[in-house]
Formats: sequence, structure tokens, C-alpha cells
Amino acid sequence: MAKAGTKYGKQPFLDEIKNMGIPYRRAAALLGVPYLHFRHAGYGYVVPKYELREGLVGFLGKPEGALFTEDSLAGVPHYGDKGRQLMREARQDTAPETELSEVL
Repeated sequence: MAKAGTKYGKQPFLDEIKNMGIPYRRAAALLGVPYLHFRHAGYGYVVPKYELREGLVGFLGKPEGALFTEDSLAGVPHYGDKGRQLMREARQDTAPETELSEVL
């Protein structure tokens, strides 16, 4: 059950990190993710980004299902304006290159 005020509830990975005795700020730095995203995802305010998911799986050696709630894994991370720009560029990179004369 999600904590009041959060969408996804506290994530199990926070307990794992705490039991290891690693401060959250240090864990975020080791994983290469922003501290605020680490906290917001950990307490269920936002969907965890892929970098956090993959980093924690490698760091803790446990599957995603053991580190995150089902609801948070079902959500799609929001990457903001920069993410939309990167997605546009990726689509353009994969578009087939055709000459105008080939289309006409």
C-alpha cells in the first residue's frame, strides 16, 4: 500500500541500502544518479529512471522485482525536455536516408 502523498510507496531498495550502512547521498553518487531522483524514486514520488534501476540491480545483485514495487516498475520514467530531445534525435538517426529524387 502506498504511503499517503506518494504514488508508488516506499521502495524496497531503500531498506537494502540502509541495511548496508551506506548513506543515500553516497549511494546515489556511486550509482551516478542525481540524489534527488534517488530519494524521490525511493519514496515513491516518481518512477525510477532506467539508470537507477540498472545501477541498483548491478550494485545490490538482486532482481528489479525485489528492489522496486510492481507499480513503480510498470510506470514510464519522465525525462523532461532533454529526454524528448534525445528521443527525437534517436528517431532521426534511425530514419532511412533517402534522396528526394527517390521519393518522387
